[in-house]
Amino acid sequence: MKELSSVMSRFEPSATLKASRMIKEYRSRGFDVVDFGIGEPNFDLFDNIKQAGIDAINSNKNRYTPVSGISNLKKAIIEKFKKDNNLEYNNDQIVVSNGAKHSLHNAISILANQGDELIITKPYWVSYAEQIKLPGAIPIIADTEDFNVKADLIKEKMTKNTKAIILNSPCNPTGAVISLNELKRIADLAIQNDLYIISDEVYEYFIYDDNKHYSIGSFQDMHDRTITVNACSKAYSMTGLRIGYAGGPEHIMKLMDTLQSQTTSGASSIAQEMAAEAFNTKKEVTNNIINEFKKKRDLCIKTLETNAKPPHGAFYLFAPINKLSSEEFSHRLMEEQKVGVVPGDAFGAEGYIRINYAVSNDTLIKGLERINEFIRSLK
Repeated sequence: MKELSSVMSRFEPSATLKASRMIKEYRSRGFDVVDFGIGEPNFDLFDNIKQAGIDAINSNKNRYTPVSGISNLKKAIIEKFKKDNNLEYNNDQIVVSNGAKHSLHNAISILANQGDELIITKPYWVSYAEQIKLPGAIPIIADTEDFNVKADLIKEKMTKNTKAIILNSPCNPTGAVISLNELKRIADLAIQNDLYIISDEVYEYFIYDDNKHYSIGSFQDMHDRTITVNACSKAYSMTGLRIGYAGGPEHIMKLMDTLQSQTTSGASSIAQEMAAEAFNTKKEVTNNIINEFKKKRDLCIKTLETNAKPPHGAFYLFAPINKLSSEEFSHRLMEEQKVGVVPGDAFGAEGYIRINYAVSNDTLIKGLERINEFIRSLK
């Protein structure tokens, strides 16, 4: 048989989806498994969003949509960007995709050529490096300081081949929030060196304590070199409905539209109608959920017998471990205690595990106690 694609030989499977498959396998065998693995919130779809889906089905909105999104959804996204992020876009500067992962893939594919370098900061979301490899570009890993992104550490990794910097704030897996001062310094680096920024802001609403989210694309001279990516998945618990979106310079977004037209076409017509309604969800509803997640975070810190630092955002605890590699720790934790987590090496950070605490309190306590029991067994 002839050789298959050499590009795919550079690819690694998603570690989070691998963990999810393992959890499902153990459950299919009858085990009581605690799922701290897959990165999705546990709250139900809001009633207004459900009704929008029902109405769309009853109205027979089952046809192909414009590739870049239906008009009422794009209008809602434009209003959201302006209100929440101080970002001004028109219709031609918005592309709706099949989840934020798809939006990121589109953005990277448009920006990167063979041999270009794109900088990501460690720990990083599992798909950044793999998506960068697809067009033949090179992921360059910059360190962080106690998980905090620092412009100086990014600058150390810059070369003449640097094309873009990918930022993720709040961060998956650490929950770290990039400070205003560091964002300004990163913006200066981008302007001085003619770099693009891809800003992944999927967890922007999940911010705790006195921390605040800022969109780097809203800074002076950054609008035309920033692609801002977001989604309905986390904020509105629409993970399976796959609606992501991006805003950016018109010439880039037109290319994203073209790429998507030849790959997936538009996102689900029904899901788009639901997403348009999601932006009408009352702020107090989402704020109540964020407050509940903060309580869950605090419960993790109080209960788990490690020296984990309280995350400033998102809904993950990136907990330090020892005695075993993160891969072996995660595997044995499932084997012996039936708790699913994601090993830190998947995020470029050995010596940690990622725990999704966006679960019921009963499940959270049960899972944390099982992890504690496993940790004690290693001493």
